[in-house]
Amino acid sequence: MRISGNGQNILPGCRKCYENYYVLTPNETCIDCKYINEIGGKGCSRCGNNNITGKYECYECYKEYDRINRTYIENYAYINNTFQCLNNTDPNHKYLYGCLSAIYIQDKDIYECNSCKNDFIVVRNKKVCRKPEQINLYNCYEAEDIGDDQNPKYSCINCHYNSARITDTQNITQCYSRSNELDRDRKSVV
Repeated sequence: MRISGNGQNILPGCRKCYENYYVLTPNETCIDCKYINEIGGKGCSRCGNNNITGKYECYECYKEYDRINRTYIENYAYINNTFQCLNNTDPNHKYLYGCLSAIYIQDKDIYECNSCKNDFIVVRNKKVCRKPEQINLYNCYEAEDIGDDQNPKYSCINCHYNSARITDTQNITQCYSRSNELDRDRKSVV
C-alpha cells in the first residue's frame, strides 16, 4: 500500500478490493471509500461499484466516535438519490446544515432534508434543519415556517417530551417545559 500526495490509501494491482470499504478502479487500484471525490470527498465510509452505471456509490457516511460523550459525531448528510455524503456543518449552506439524510432536487438545484441531527429542529415545510437558537424555538423537535421568504416565522409542531405547546396571538407555537409552566402558574396565583 502507498499513500498518495492527497492522503489516499491506494492499493495498486488489485483484482478485488475489500468489499464495501474500498472500490476497484478501472486501472486495478483499490481506493478507500472516504477518498473517492466523485461521491462527496472524505465523508463516505462504505461504498461500492455500480456495475450498471459504472460509477462509485456511497452506502453509508463516516461517523466519528466521541469517547468522552460516548456518541457519534455525524458531520455528513447522506444524499439518498445520488449516493453521496456531503458536509453538513456549514451554517451558510442553508439546505444541508444539520441534515443527516436528504434528496437532491436536480431541477431546483437544492437538497431537501429528511432527517436532522439530534440537536437540530426539522422545519418540515421547508425541508431543512435549524438550531433551536437560530429560529428561537426551544424544547421543539419539529417546526414549520409560517412566514414568507423575506420574513420567516417559525412555529413548533411537535414538542419534546414533558413540554407543553402554547400558541400566541400571531399563531406562533412555542414549547415550554412543564416544570417552568408550573412555576409560572404558582407565581401568578400568589
